[in-house]
Amino acid sequence: MRQPVGCYRIITVGRQLGVGVAGSHFLEVSAVAKKNTARLPYCVPNELICGEIGRFLRLPVPPCGIVRSDVSRKDVWFASLDFTSAGDTPPPADARQCAKRLPDLVTGILCFDILVANTDRHCGNMAFESRNLRMHIFDHSHALFGCAGSGQGRVSRL
Repeated sequence: MRQPVGCYRIITVGRQLGVGVAGSHFLEVSAVAKKNTARLPYCVPNELICGEIGRFLRLPVPPCGIVRSDVSRKDVWFASLDFTSAGDTPPPADARQCAKRLPDLVTGILCFDILVANTDRHCGNMAFESRNLRMHIFDHSHALFGCAGSGQGRVSRL
């Protein structure tokens, strides 16, 4: 499977770290974030676990992690680095073109979606640049533990 190289946007370059860190700087980068809601109570764990599994399998899932907007640790968000060049919503992928141009990768994504019980893969949560064969998959909020209360039923059937 071909692993496209991601390129992510820097918002600001901050101060340089101290001596002995080879010219490292603090950065602010563009990311896309979401948090748990009443309708999606498992959104954050679903996204984080699927992101880690997807990246482990070398699928084109943007780097991701947990972020907080306050120090009380109550405001937990899932964030993935924004792979768009201008911070726009990526256009829906053309599934036929993806399958034609990157058949091995599309097969891997299909197997991944089966593994994580992702019932919500569609052209709107895949991005594909045919010119340079770069693809990204994102939005796994409905996988694993499900959404809208379906998680308990999924886990209890294991």
